[in-house]
Amino acid sequence: MGVYVFRILGTNWIKVGHHKVTPSRPNVYYRVAGRGFHSVVHPPALEGRLGIQHMELLAWFPTLGRRQETKAHKACKTNYGEFHNISDLEAVLKSCESNGGVQSYPSSEDKELALAWAGTRGRFTRTR
Repeated sequence: MGVYVFRILGTNWIKVGHHKVTPSRPNVYYRVAGRGFHSVVHPPALEGRLGIQHMELLAWFPTLGRRQETKAHKACKTNYGEFHNISDLEAVLKSCESNGGVQSYPSSEDKELALAWAGTRGRFTRTR
């Protein structure tokens, strides 16, 4: 399990959530590579910007779990589901770090593996 922070490019929004690393989904990019965040509650302004091509991974805390994710959400002043204004980024990072999180950065190869995985399943097709 781990807690991630993605920035939605071209906007002032970040998405905070968790991803369970498994042998079949071995890095955080697998969380967004297939279906993106289209299926979660999101601000209407983000419609069409919820696929991996619109995301930048800002932070990944692979040792944190759902409790720490909940604390990170509670540290934010603004929210729309699991989305927060970029102005809350510092509070999210401080919350994760103060709860024992240490950042790790997946490689560009990790991202490419996740995209290939999504492509073989016909899942990386959403462009809206």
